[in-house]
Amino acid sequence: MMKSKKQITLATLFIVLATMAMDFLFHGQLLMSLYESTYYIWRPMEDVNPSLPGLVTLVYSLIYVLFYKVVVRTKSIVMGGTYGFFVGSLIGVLQLSFYIYLPIPYAMAVSWLGIALFESIVTGFIVGYFVKD
Repeated sequence: MMKSKKQITLATLFIVLATMAMDFLFHGQLLMSLYESTYYIWRPMEDVNPSLPGLVTLVYSLIYVLFYKVVVRTKSIVMGGTYGFFVGSLIGVLQLSFYIYLPIPYAMAVSWLGIALFESIVTGFIVGYFVKD
């Protein structure tokens, strides 16, 4: 039981750190010009509660790890990557669908799909590394 809690805690922590780093790179740097060109859609940064992005990332990461722990039968780094591919595909397609409803550039929607897929595969490898039977 203690080993399981440690695995879950470590996987969640490393996923939070990896996700925050990747989000900074992708959204805070590489896609910034797209966000700036659609400034009228987004909430002004001064209106954003500064603790919410970290809290959401933590909760998402914990759910991601727990879902892997419960659903994946044979746990390994390879299975973690496979899990990440399917979760990322699901999230990415949902993010791509925002193009239907929001006045965003197609490049942004496709980028979101790619980022979701990439980040989830990376975090899948992380969860597969830490969480064992």
